[in-house]
Amino acid sequence: MTLRNAFADLATDETLQDVLAKLPAAPATAGGQATGNASLAQIVTLLTSEGGYLDGVETLLAAVRDKLIASPATDAKVEAVRALLAGTLAISAAALPLPAGAASAARQDLQLGLLAGTSGLGQSGKTPAASQRTTAGVGDAFTPIAGRTMNLVCSGGSGVVAQLERSFDNGATWYVKISDALRAATPETFTDTETEVGVQYRWNVTAIASGTVTLRISQ
Repeated sequence: MTLRNAFADLATDETLQDVLAKLPAAPATAGGQATGNASLAQIVTLLTSEGGYLDGVETLLAAVRDKLIASPATDAKVEAVRALLAGTLAISAAALPLPAGAASAARQDLQLGLLAGTSGLGQSGKTPAASQRTTAGVGDAFTPIAGRTMNLVCSGGSGVVAQLERSFDNGATWYVKISDALRAATPETFTDTETEVGVQYRWNVTAIASGTVTLRISQ
């Protein structure tokens, strides 16, 4: 028996049906291949033509490249990022300038005055201007917290002539706030309030016959 005859005996209707079942429903034909080739050609055209998909990708990559070139990383930038992440970034006045109208002693006094009002709540933290005189002269200047009550004392001595003065130009010029006649008609200690920031006050003793006069301005 030849090999051909042996395989011929195996070919039955059942085995032929099995073989046909393995073949695709629409096997390759010359027409099908032509259609496939046309589809592939269209895909290639879309990828490679001007303005196609590849051009879009290249445009995107070029934009990313330009961004990197315009602001490239430097050692300083890298170190700054590392320091920030490590929590050791150096902060300086130059790096973080204060805004316009930054805090000042005068502004702080104003804020304290607004918080305290005229009720005298809490300590002002201001050092009193206190002195004693046996001859004519001026007492120490005092800059009150604006809007907060200040205490004024002119006590003792005989034949005392004194007036309360204030200055609006840091002591260059002084104006009478309470004259000697008005002072003499008031108690030795009384209160007053200044609402303007930075105004200075002082006592000015223009005459004293004898004894010692105590001068004091405080808050």
